[in-house]
Amino acid sequence: MPQSLPPIRSDYDEFPEAAAAARREPLISDWGWAFIILVVFLIGAGIWTAIDGGRDNGAGKASLACENAVRAKLKSPGSASFDSTVLTTDGKTPSGVQGTVRAENSFGAVVPSTYLCSVDPGETVRLKYVE
Repeated sequence: MPQSLPPIRSDYDEFPEAAAAARREPLISDWGWAFIILVVFLIGAGIWTAIDGGRDNGAGKASLACENAVRAKLKSPGSASFDSTVLTTDGKTPSGVQGTVRAENSFGAVVPSTYLCSVDPGETVRLKYVE
């Protein structure tokens, strides 16, 4: 006849404080995990936006190209500051930029001027006027 094995005992049977120590609370609760996931998501979204540039459909490039065209016509291009830029679109892509530039004239006085610039899909910039 086979011999029976003795019952298996654990240290928890003899030391109940060891069992209590083994049932500790988790280091991070459910709300803690939710907070960590939220923070990781927000950081990822911020990085994505920074890399993607907000998908301005070329609006930033059109505005910058027009500002450069205006600077080329000014007496003191280094003194130019641009305000009130309005972008016009023909659907998906920007087609023109209108705005105000403040720059020094031939006498050294800072004067505001209005400009209108058109941008075609081939990225050709045409400065229509600077008043």
